[in-house]
Order: sequence, then structure tokens, then C-alpha cells
Amino acid sequence: MIDSVSPVMASEPVAAHPSGAITADDLNFDALVDTINPLQHIPVVSTIYREVTGDKMGAPAAIIGGALYGGVFGFFSALGNEFLKAVTGHDVGETILSLLQGDGGSNSTTTVASSDPYRANRAYQTAQTLTGAGAAN
Repeated sequence: MIDSVSPVMASEPVAAHPSGAITADDLNFDALVDTINPLQHIPVVSTIYREVTGDKMGAPAAIIGGALYGGVFGFFSALGNEFLKAVTGHDVGETILSLLQGDGGSNSTTTVASSDPYRANRAYQTAQTLTGAGAAN
């Protein structure tokens, strides 16, 4: 029996996976466009671009695009940025932008990080999977 499967490009946003795993929904045409779009990978410009357009980029597109445009340094900085996003809920650019905008003194990073005690563990496991270190264990 075949279960019904929702289409990859749905009209409603797909909720984040509780396990933090990367699925086929993260690897679609939009992810390919995000990977090759230089506006998504230039520091400062990418934060402003995402703030203005409301575009969100997945972890695979960010890491592959970081490696594409920044080489080894870009790969590791994108990997660190995605790890920070998995732990706190905000990447480096979003954190700096919220500091510059002055969010009224609320510390939303602490609230997001403390709302799920297993978030750091899932982020570590995702980073291990993305770097291939998880396969060696």
C-alpha cells in the first residue's frame, strides 16, 4: 500500500523536522537557486537580502554555497553559522542585525536555546552528518 505523500513544493511552509535531519524537502529547486545565488552568501549583503525579501535558506544550500564561493574557509564558516543557528535559532547575521535594530532588550536567543534542551545535541549530530564524521563512528 502506498501512503499519500505531500508535494515537494507545497503552498504552505513545511514545519521544521523535530530530529533536525535533512530530508528530500531540503533538496529541491529552491535550494539549488539559493546555493548558486551569490546574494545569499556574501556577508552583510546576505543578511540584508534575506531581511528585505523574507527568503530563508536551508542548511545544505548554505554550506554548499559557502564552499562554492568561499572555498575551505567558506565551508567551515557556513558550517559554524549553521551550528549556531541550530543551537540558538539565529545565525550570526541575524544576531548582529537584532543588536543593531535594538529589539527592546529582550534576549530571544536565550529563550529559543533554553526552550529545547536537546537542540545542541541535534545540532552536533547534524554537523557530524554533514561533515561525514558520523560515518566514521
